[in-house]
Amino acid sequence: MNAISLPESSSMPAPLKSDLARLTGLRCRGVLNESSFDEAVQQFAETKLKSRGLILLTRKLADGHTRILVKEPPTGRICYLIDFGA
Repeated sequence: MNAISLPESSSMPAPLKSDLARLTGLRCRGVLNESSFDEAVQQFAETKLKSRGLILLTRKLADGHTRILVKEPPTGRICYLIDFGA
């Protein structure tokens, strides 16, 4: 799992980054199956990110990896990115 946090972004606090990384780690270790992970990530986006004006996008990549992006809608700036293969 690779996580990239853009240093100039303060719109996504460290505890939220940790929560999302923890969910991703659970998926990578097989603790969560794909549908449970997708549901947990959607709930995270609705309860934690939406109120901060952030959106979460999930992309399934051709190589089997998944990419999660957290963006600021007004600017389109990516403030957090995780790539992982499960």
